[in-house]
Amino acid sequence: MAEASRVHGVAESELHRWQREFLENTHAPFASGCSEQEARIRELEGLAGQPALELEVLNKASALTGFPAGFERR
Repeated sequence: MAEASRVHGVAESELHRWQREFLENTHAPFASGCSEQEARIRELEGLAGQPALELEVLNKASALTGFPAGFERR
């Protein structure tokens, strides 16, 4: 996040807020016309990718700082 903040000139806190809002509302564009169950499935599918995204961010931060992250993709 720090690198993206510097590159795009956006406060890191703002990026975190956008990420949180995006992750909380990933199902919103697809919810209209869908059943409640379909909307829930889409929401859960969106959340399933979150750990992979977090792992990628941690590994990139680790590479930038030189500190070992201790995480590997399975």
